[in-house]
Order: sequence, then structure tokens, then C-alpha cells
Amino acid sequence: GKAASGDCGWLLQFAGEEIDMQKLGRKVLILSVIMEILTVVQIVLFAFQIFQSATSGGGKVSLASLAMMIYADVLEVWLLFAAAAHVRFMYTTLYVMALFKFGLVSLVEIRFVLTVFRYRNEQNNANEDGWTQVRSELMFLYGRYHLVAMLLVILVHALPFLLVPLALILSLYWLPQIARDAWTGNRNSLHPNFIMGTTLCRLVLPLYVWGCPATIFNGVVYPSAGGPMFGLALTMLIVPTVQVWLMFLQRRFGPRCFIPRGLLPHVYNYYRPVPVRELQALEEGRRGGTTS
Repeated sequence: GKAASGDCGWLLQFAGEEIDMQKLGRKVLILSVIMEILTVVQIVLFAFQIFQSATSGGGKVSLASLAMMIYADVLEVWLLFAAAAHVRFMYTTLYVMALFKFGLVSLVEIRFVLTVFRYRNEQNNANEDGWTQVRSELMFLYGRYHLVAMLLVILVHALPFLLVPLALILSLYWLPQIARDAWTGNRNSLHPNFIMGTTLCRLVLPLYVWGCPATIFNGVVYPSAGGPMFGLALTMLIVPTVQVWLMFLQRRFGPRCFIPRGLLPHVYNYYRPVPVRELQALEEGRRGGTTS
């Protein structure tokens, strides 16, 4: 359109684009259904892994990996709450998505942290003094988790351009588990179904936000997350895939198969080959005993 004033001698030209709110509403609804289903799947996967860890020893799980998952989910909750607060259009749907994800963090992931922490401090649970120490350490652990999560939200809210580098860093959530397994020599810390299912569920929202050209987070109605950025979306796909590949290599060929032995602590080998001389002496001893 145009607006002009002959007396003042100015001409204003402007262009507008119509937004199909019905189409946008369908996009929000479809995204909400998908994210809620994925959240329920993750809750089931975490409950399954908690049960597996309780029967096989939960101390093998890396708390750093769980923390990175929690922080990534906290940022997702913040993104959904910020979008709902910024625009009132279908804000209830976004709030429901955020509450589902918040339930995953507060009810399941924190429970997993508690399970791992309890198994790592089994010896201190036997006496009263030890239990007092465990409770103080647990309170410190919870306080640290919540403090870092709050700082991340404040940091991203004040400096939105930090969302992308933080998302890249938090996509390395399996790396502490890989390092812990290599250091301690464990190869079955997590169930393969949990690894694959959790990774696939966590890929959906980053790929949608930064890889989908028709994302709702494009700055037209809802706040922009910087997308589409196809290079970033590809990176967010490759990084977890490589980590999962390394974890399955550890399960198949040993937790230290890709690291030179000189860089790792010495571990006694229970499967050393028996020298031929000892086998011959043992066989001669058996024959002598049979003859006598």
C-alpha cells in the first residue's frame, strides 16, 4: 500500500503478507501431538532403563550425561513457554507441550539421577552417619542441578544468540557416558533400546526448529530460533549419530576399543592365554596321577 501527504511532501510505501492462521494452528496442533507422544515414549524408556539399572547396578551410568539431557530438556521447556508467552495464539497447546516435557524432567530424569546416586553410595547407606553424609551430598547435587538449569535459562533469555552454541554442546550428551565406560571398563551400562529410543526422540525438535523450512519458530508469529539453518540441523543429526555408533562399538568390541592402551589405566586381564609350558606340565601331572 501507499500513504502520501501533498502538503508535507512525503510518500510512504509498505507491503504486507497475509498469515493463514488456520494453517498455522494446524501446524501447532500437529507439533503438539508429536512432541507429547515423544515425551511419553521417553518416559517409558527412562522407566525401563531405571528398572534395568536397578537390577544390574545403576552406578555405571554417567551423571554428567543425565545432567546434559536435563539441561537440554529445560531449554526446550523454556523455548515452548517463551513462545506461548510471546503470542497468545494457541498458547494453551504450547503450555501443554511444555508441561509434558517438564514432567519428564521433574518426575523421571531426576528420579534416574537419584537411582544412580543411591547405587554409588550403597556403602554409606548402611549406617546413620553415612546416611547423613549421603543426604547432604544429595542436597548439594540437587541444588547444583537446579542452579545450573536456572542460569542457563537466564543466560539464553538475556543473550538469545547463545541458544545455538548451547544446543550444540548439549547434543554431546552421550560423550560423558562413553568416556566413563572407557575409563571404568564397562560395556553394558545402558540398554541398547534406551540408547536408540532416547537419541531418536531427542533429534525431532532440533531438526524441526533448525531444519524445517516451514517451522512455526520463524519470527513471523512465534519467536525465531535462528532457523532454518540446514548446516546446524545436519550437525545436530551427525553428532548424536556418531556418539551412538561409538557406544555400540564399545558394546561389540570392548569399551576401550578406539583408545590407545597407553592412555588408559591398567586393568587386570582375566582372559590371558595360558603358557604352553604350564599346559604341558598340567597334562603330565594328570597322566602321572592316572598311572599311579
